[in-house]
Amino acid sequence: MTWGPAEDSLAIRFILSNRVQYDLPEIVRDAQMRFRNVDPKVLENRITWWYYYYYGEDQQAVEKDLAEILVQPQEV
Repeated sequence: MTWGPAEDSLAIRFILSNRVQYDLPEIVRDAQMRFRNVDPKVLENRITWWYYYYYGEDQQAVEKDLAEILVQPQEV
């Protein structure tokens, strides 16, 4: 499986659904177990990028950005 907009959407949804968990390694591990068809290293990199983007910026502005990404039609 290649990594593209649909997979970014999965990563974003996974992070947002696990907002109560701030432990990045645990979120990455859970995602790797859930998305076994994605290269684990690629998944770790994308989850990490989105995690630090989400938690390192103004969360309301980021949520607006993420909502726009999530409503765009995605090819899966």
